[in-house]
Amino acid sequence: MIDPDIIEVTVRKDKTGDVVTGSGKDIKAGQWEIVRQILNFAVRNGWQVQKGMHIVTGCIGKPILVNPGKYHADFGTYIKGTIGDCEFVIEGEDTVRRDFNNIDFWEKLL
Repeated sequence: MIDPDIIEVTVRKDKTGDVVTGSGKDIKAGQWEIVRQILNFAVRNGWQVQKGMHIVTGCIGKPILVNPGKYHADFGTYIKGTIGDCEFVIEGEDTVRRDFNNIDFWEKLL
């Protein structure tokens, strides 16, 4: 098993655009602890946790405000090399101004 705190991530817009890099260590409490806190928050508030759900633990790397578009993320470690990748699309209106004050959303709730 790979320690999620040592995973390095590189995210690019449109595979060749702006680059953001970081690692699992960028999450203050560590990946396992923040997952525990998020799950406890969900259960306390009556939300069902179901198999296959994705849990986003926070910002890896420098926080950025993204625009709609297609993004590609590569995951790996210094020792094991590439361990996977994914693509995702952000759609809709540009909400940068409205969402700017919500970057620390989980920090306020936990």
